[in-house]
Amino acid sequence: MAYAEFEEREFETALYSQLRASPNLVWSPGQVLEAHVGFDYAAVCMDSYLWGLHGLSMPLEGFLLEEMYMRRAWRRRLPIRPMPDFSLNIFLQAKRPENLSRVSKGLKVRGLKAPCWRAKITPHQQILLEQLSKAASAKALVCYATPAFHRVNQLYAHTRNGTMVESTSFPEVMALAGHTAWYYVEPGVGGVANPDPTFIEMPSLRVQIDRRRQQAESSENPRFDQNLKTLETSIMSAIEAVGESPRSAVLLQKVSDIDYWMQRRDGDQYRGAIRAFLVVLAYCDTFGQSWLVAA
Repeated sequence: MAYAEFEEREFETALYSQLRASPNLVWSPGQVLEAHVGFDYAAVCMDSYLWGLHGLSMPLEGFLLEEMYMRRAWRRRLPIRPMPDFSLNIFLQAKRPENLSRVSKGLKVRGLKAPCWRAKITPHQQILLEQLSKAASAKALVCYATPAFHRVNQLYAHTRNGTMVESTSFPEVMALAGHTAWYYVEPGVGGVANPDPTFIEMPSLRVQIDRRRQQAESSENPRFDQNLKTLETSIMSAIEAVGESPRSAVLLQKVSDIDYWMQRRDGDQYRGAIRAFLVVLAYCDTFGQSWLVAA
C-alpha cells in the first residue's frame, strides 16, 4: 500500500483546469472556509462527459449556497461572510488515493480485483457534504474526485493530453453515506464502498448512449441526418459571417480533412450524416464548446 506519488493539489489543479466549466462562474473556498463547507471546488459545469457518467443528459440548474444558511444547515460564524451570489451546479472534493496490491476477501466477493485504488473518507467532511447534497437535491451534483492512477508520470501525461477528467473516479457523496473508504479499479462512477462492502455502479456513458440509440431506432422519430445537416449548415454559416480568425481557419482546415476522409465512403447512405456529425464535433473541439444532445 502506498499513496499516490503526487500531492492532492497537483491533481486537483490539473483536473479543475480541464473540467469544462464557465470561466466566470467558478469558486474555490480557502483552506479555513473549506473546513466548514466540505468541498474545495464549485462551478457552473457544462462537461457533458461528467453529467453523462451520472445519467444526466444536461447540466443541473444550480444551487445558491446562501440557501445553506436559510435552511440552517450551516451556522453563521463571525465575522459573517457572504457566499457567492450566483448558483453553482457542481461541488467537488478532491482526494489523493492509495494504490493497493491486495484486497480483502470481503471486497473480492463484491467483484473488486487487485490492484486497485482506495480513497479514504473524512467523517466530518462527509457529514458537511451530505448536508449540502440534501439541500441542493436535484439542483446540483455533490461528489468526490479521485484519480484512477497513482504515478507522477501519469499525472503529467494526463495533464499534457487533456485526459484528466476521463481518468478520474467521481463517486457521489450520498452513495458513500455511512462508509469510510471508496475502492475502485477504473475511472467513472463504479466501485466499492467500505466498511460494509457495497458495490456501486451506474451504466457507463457508452451503455447509456447505446440504449438511447436502440430506443430511437424502435420509435418513429424524425430522421437524425436532417437534424445534423441543419446544425452543420448553421455552424458553417456563422463561421462565414464572422470572417477570418485563427480559430475559423483551424476549423476550415479540419473540415477539409474530414472531406478528404469522407471520399472513402462514397455510396454510404449515411455519408452526409457522418460528415455533419464530424463537422459539429470539430467545431466543438476548436471553439471549446460542449455539445449536449437531449434524447
